[in-house]
Amino acid sequence: MWADGAIRPGYSLWPHGASQLGTGERAWLLTADFVLGGLLLTAFAMGVRRVLRGGRGAA
Repeated sequence: MWADGAIRPGYSLWPHGASQLGTGERAWLLTADFVLGGLLLTAFAMGVRRVLRGGRGAA
């Protein structure tokens, strides 16, 4: 996402939100970033749960 913002003409993170990258012909990049980030976060949570299962500090 940040790489796309860096090469997009006229885009600056300070006055524009990250959601501004979700417009135009390269909007699929922002969607792919969010999906990939969600999958990685889910995998991390599953890994932490697996490590803490039944041990000290398990919820």
